Amino acid sequence: MNISKQSIKLPQEKKQNIKKQSLMFRNRASCKIRDLAKFIGVLISSCPAVKYGWLYTKALERENYLALQRANNFEANMDLPDYLKTDILWWEQNILGLYNDIIKNRFKVEIFTDSSLSGWGHAAEQRTYGFWSDQERACHINFLELQAVFYGLKCFASNEKNCCILVRSDNTTAISYVNKMGSIQYPKLNILARQLWQWYESRTIWLVASYISSEDNFEADHESRRVNEDTERALSPDALETIRSTCDHWK
Repeated sequence: MNISKQSIKLPQEKKQNIKKQSLMFRNRASCKIRDLAKFIGVLISSCPAVKYGWLYTKALERENYLALQRANNFEANMDLPDYLKTDILWWEQNILGLYNDIIKNRFKVEIFTDSSLSGWGHAAEQRTYGFWSDQERACHINFLELQAVFYGLKCFASNEKNCCILVRSDNTTAISYVNKMGSIQYPKLNILARQLWQWYESRTIWLVASYISSEDNFEADHESRRVNEDTERALSPDALETIRSTCDHWK
């Protein structure tokens, strides 16, 4: 890799090799598990010099891992589903012009986020909060923490472009999924991390997540635990029947 004062770039020869391999795999319906593993290795080794590159390796890694788990043999064949072709195409179309900026920790926006089982909260120059739907409330807290990060970014950074943003969270799983651009272990979390990063890729924004203790994250924590004052209330059927009976008695 070539390192300049401001960016890291792959040698042109390696870029051409990745483009050639991407085209080959995109036009195949199947391949050996070992061959895909080698291709993934080439992609991952280039990611420090390819902005957003890790985002487009996770689906390939997971499919390769599952195929090996089923076959228990690197020489076995595996299918290449169509949804993988989208990520392979990203490499094919973008690799020649890609490089990666050297991050200097000059963040334009700093956002504090937190989540509880009732809602989410953020603190930056201003504060925001919201409540989970019944469907969202049924999700694991790690998913809600990552969703809170996404909501916070949309609230405070939706108009930003070509900059770095720092998000602070007390949830180590959410931090990991942001900084590693997903993972192969939990598909639901990976899909959310992918949506988050693609939203920022379209704005040429780089995101860094760092840990803050729950005690120091008190502003976002307070917002995430607000009580929904607009919640509708209703009498229980027994209470309603008692009121009706009492009213009938006094008629």
